[in-house]
Amino acid sequence: MNVAIGIALATSLVLLGVIFRRRRAAEPHRQARELRALISCLVAWRRAVLESQYRDGATDTPSLEESRAGLIWYVEGMGGADSFTTHIIHVPIGDLDEPLYLAALWRVEAAGGIAWAVGLIDEIPQLQDGSDEAMLDRLFPLAGPPDPAVGAAEMRDRAEIADKLEEWRALATVARRRVNDWRVETTAIELSRAFERARALAWVLGTDRWIDDTLFEVSARAHPRSRMR
Repeated sequence: MNVAIGIALATSLVLLGVIFRRRRAAEPHRQARELRALISCLVAWRRAVLESQYRDGATDTPSLEESRAGLIWYVEGMGGADSFTTHIIHVPIGDLDEPLYLAALWRVEAAGGIAWAVGLIDEIPQLQDGSDEAMLDRLFPLAGPPDPAVGAAEMRDRAEIADKLEEWRALATVARRRVNDWRVETTAIELSRAFERARALAWVLGTDRWIDDTLFEVSARAHPRSRMR
């Protein structure tokens, strides 16, 4: 990793420490759990973006590997990430298989769901629209301080989150039925989008440490239920 990238990442990690450990009271931010998971989702998505750049031939492999090394350093500096994110950032550029690649790409939608739950965005986009990737990226840039709004992140009322969860659970159920009936790419995209947003909201309402620890299912036949351990 070159010196410039190292310094930028070090600065970012120092400022992340302010989020997870309040300066004066030396106590974790009240939404530390949610913010750490949100960052983990963004890191997974960023790893998928590097793979996309490799597949498109947009950037040379050594440069992409340097960026991947930066993600590893970033995760280690923030105290670790979920097992999925930890695994994929250690997979060399060009070796990320399709299921992992797609799962990582869709993590940006989970990040959007968590961001809404802690008040960092006003609305979750409509089903046909993806999350604002650039805006989410700006909340936690790799080479700079987190957005000032992050320090003031506050969980929305649980009843409001629960209502939003049921809304996205219903959308995911309809999307699943359409995928089964129509088998077209557009409906598959909408299902992935709705599923990740609903799963994120279910995780927020639970107590699991990481989003992958929350079992969440979508069925076209019956009302899907999230099972939280």
